[in-house]
Amino acid sequence: MSRFCSTPQPWNALALGALLLCCVISPHLAIAADGSTAPAPTPESETMKFLQALATTVPDMRNSQDEDYCGWNFVQCSADNTVTVKLTASQMTQVSSMPDLPGDVVGSLVTVTWAEGLRLYDKLTGTLPPSWGRLTQMQTLELATNALNGTLPAEWSTMTQTTEMNLADNQLLGTLPAEWSAMTQVSQMMLLNNSFCGCVPTEWTGVLRPIVDDNVSGDACATTNACHKASSSSSGEPTCFVVNCVRCAPGNSMKCSVCDSSYMLTDDSQCAPYCDAAYWLSLGSPNGWLMLALLCASVLWNLI
Repeated sequence: MSRFCSTPQPWNALALGALLLCCVISPHLAIAADGSTAPAPTPESETMKFLQALATTVPDMRNSQDEDYCGWNFVQCSADNTVTVKLTASQMTQVSSMPDLPGDVVGSLVTVTWAEGLRLYDKLTGTLPPSWGRLTQMQTLELATNALNGTLPAEWSTMTQTTEMNLADNQLLGTLPAEWSAMTQVSQMMLLNNSFCGCVPTEWTGVLRPIVDDNVSGDACATTNACHKASSSSSGEPTCFVVNCVRCAPGNSMKCSVCDSSYMLTDDSQCAPYCDAAYWLSLGSPNGWLMLALLCASVLWNLI
């Protein structure tokens, strides 16, 4: 008997139900994924996105998630619509870090002009995210006396409105990036008591006047403070800050590559429980659409 005339089997009903589900949710996902229907970004919306990202790595901010971020912990809003974020040791109860700037954030619209976290010691750790270079309105970064590590991102050179930067007394290493010579508005740059190698770049001459350790400013710094490549056998994996992540992406402690067996990897490289809303929202991305298309194609194949 032809397959088209055979008696319906129970799995046919299940497959048909799955197809109907695809048909029902696809229009809603299409609306969510269609950028043309999304409202235009504003300073308020982009600042909110940045602060929401910050709240994922600064747990003590989560105590106040009102729609008006001016009422959040550590956040101060000024009459000129600029925003200051000041992390204070007395209110910090958990280890925090600096998050990557989400890819959908228009950094030039973020109105956070002052970010401060002074003398938090081991309560502020992790690396300096290169993506913060998109925060072009940033004027002051006061991050001295913490446990920040890694290198100085060359990408921060695009923060050309920055006037003060204090990264002293951390665990930073590597070379001083020549690209930072583009930060011509900086009047104060404190880099003391870190573990930088090499010399102050010649490109900084006449542009930046950093306060640095003698080992990077001495006449023989190129030889006595030369940079040495770390042995691959001795370098360990960086600490991973993604919840329920088994292994982070190489060189990025805020993005996961392998989740715990009870969790699935979302399109933004986080770990979400199976059937969690975050996973289904990730289907609105190009990768998510591919997975959805494959699912529907599989259902159609079984039906015929």
